[in-house]
Amino acid sequence: MGFSERTAAAQVCPPGQRPLQLTAAESSLDNVVKAQVFMTDLKDFAGFDEVWKEFFKVPPPRTTVGTNGLLVKDALGRVLINRG
Repeated sequence: MGFSERTAAAQVCPPGQRPLQLTAAESSLDNVVKAQVFMTDLKDFAGFDEVWKEFFKVPPPRTTVGTNGLLVKDALGRVLINRG
């Protein structure tokens, strides 16, 4: 697939499972209405997009921006979601 971090992303939250924050809020990915994605290398966007689509039946609107770094050392990206 060309996205070398695909395995790491699946380990954080395998497709079909809810992220921990949504589980704690008794919600699910079906309730996501908008997302903001921050990536340290936009060359990875195509691969990220493939993985992203595995998590949603209908992907929500999304803004994706490149950034020079994130708070978590060596993080490749950060996703913030808004739920309805």
